[in-house]
Amino acid sequence: MNMIDYERLVNEFSRLMLKRLLEKRRDYGDSWVNVPLMRLRGRLWSEVHEWLRAVWSGNEIQELEELVDIANQCLLLYFRLLNGGRLK
Repeated sequence: MNMIDYERLVNEFSRLMLKRLLEKRRDYGDSWVNVPLMRLRGRLWSEVHEWLRAVWSGNEIQELEELVDIANQCLLLYFRLLNGGRLK
């Protein structure tokens, strides 16, 4: 039985996430640190909608990109919540 190399999968996905985060940083800076939590939650919901549109349109490339965007929004929201709503 072949074992899946989860470390490799996580490393590959995290590289894609970092690349996308740095691209977004050019436009938005680090505004996620100070925006209200509801805005981050709304952004996550928006990304999920964009992903669903890509699924329904059959655009697998766009679907992959949206999954990375969803993961990034989850990451940002996770760290804000972990720190009581503020990044320390």
